[in-house]
Order: sequence, then C-alpha cells, then structure tokens
Amino acid sequence: MLALTVLAFVAGAQAQEAEPEYDVNVPEQNAASALEQLAEQTGAITLFPYDLAAARMTNAVIGRYTLPDALDLMLKDTGLSGGLSEKRVISITASAEAERAEEDVLETQEIGDMGTSRNNNLLATVVSFFIGMGAAQQAGAQDSTG
Repeated sequence: MLALTVLAFVAGAQAQEAEPEYDVNVPEQNAASALEQLAEQTGAITLFPYDLAAARMTNAVIGRYTLPDALDLMLKDTGLSGGLSEKRVISITASAEAERAEEDVLETQEIGDMGTSRNNNLLATVVSFFIGMGAAQQAGAQDSTG
C-alpha cells in the first residue's frame, strides 16, 4: 500500500512538471505571422528564417493545447518542421521532405535549362550553316557571271 502511495505521489509530481496548456487562437496565415501570434499567446520566443516562414501557409490552431502540440498542428503538411528548446524558443526549418522536393525541382529546372541551351546551340549551328551556304552560292554566282 505504501508503494502505491509513493508511486501516485511521483506520478502527480511529474504531471505538475508537464507542459502547460494554453488557449490558442491562431488563424490560417503565413508562418511568420502565425509563429509570432503563437509566441505572444504562449510567452515563447521565436527564431526562424523570415523568408522561409513568410512563403508558407500554416494551419489554423484554435483551442487549448500545449505549445509543442499547437506547433505541430500549425506546421502539419506545410513543409516546415518546428522545435521547442528548454528555454522555450520556437525554431523552424524546412522539413526534410520539403528540402528533397525543392532539390528535385531545381534538378529538373537544370535539366530543362540544359535542353534549352542545347536547342539554342543547334539552332545557331543550323542558321550559321544556311548563312554560309547562301554566301557560298552568292560567291559562286558572281564567279560565273564575272
């Protein structure tokens, strides 16, 4: 019986140390604005690349949540990953999936650019050939008349 009492006391102490819940009301918007609102409502600090955050839309988070849960809901399926330090600093980065997708797009663009360059080089060669042929015919015509 004493062991159960001690166990219940320890569990209660751990529950008190758990992350507090906050009333969160952050509408769907760009991540930079959403993160600032979340920080204001929870007393956290934010640290993130503004250009990355401003370019992404977040999910609305409305209700009572712990800060990590609110952050996870906000960033779900946005291409961003969030973290919370022990000092309550919210940080975000591009998620691994988003970085891979961006690399694939850049690689595809490079291949497309190489194809365009190849086509431009081929066109320039063909035009030069015809100009050269025209000049040769004109020179031959002058020789036969002159």
